[in-house]
Amino acid sequence: METNWAYPADSPVKEELHHMLSYARQNYASHTDWYLRHRDTGLKMLGVVLVANFTVGSLYFDHKLNGFLSLSALAIISLLSLVLTNLSVKACKQAYRASLENALLVTKTAWAMGFAQPIAVNKTISEATPCPAKGDKYLYVPRYIEDGMKAENSEIFISHHISKKGTTFFSTKWTLWAIGIVAHLIADGLIIAVALGIKCL
Repeated sequence: METNWAYPADSPVKEELHHMLSYARQNYASHTDWYLRHRDTGLKMLGVVLVANFTVGSLYFDHKLNGFLSLSALAIISLLSLVLTNLSVKACKQAYRASLENALLVTKTAWAMGFAQPIAVNKTISEATPCPAKGDKYLYVPRYIEDGMKAENSEIFISHHISKKGTTFFSTKWTLWAIGIVAHLIADGLIIAVALGIKCL
């Protein structure tokens, strides 16, 4: 008697693995959502810092804010740009790490359920409809299985993907730092301009 086409040929699907798969999928989605929220919040905060730079500069040069208050505000903004960037990158990294942990858990659960093994397919189904991508070795996405197999343990897998170039976290990290450093340099430039203005008075 053949098993259902979606189940592994030699081992029954265990109820606890279904629960584990559901748990991992839900947590992956949740942490990915938090990662995106942290990224967007970081970009918005740094946008506010940039606007604050130009606002203080404009007020000073329009003689609506005195030099010492302008210097104080710009010094705070300069420091704040780096602090906010660092906090945003750390928050994104933690959420991305949790997302990777659960993505790997999904893959490990799929492996435990037998989806990285040959499966029995009802002959009637296989004759009626040719298997899509029949050259794949696994029912589960081959890249996910093979990617996970390259690492000796979870920590190595996660560390590799966090530091890997071309990932969404890599792009987010350097985008945040680029904006943060630009905001910092603008604030420092305005501090010099204001200080020179005060000296000339």
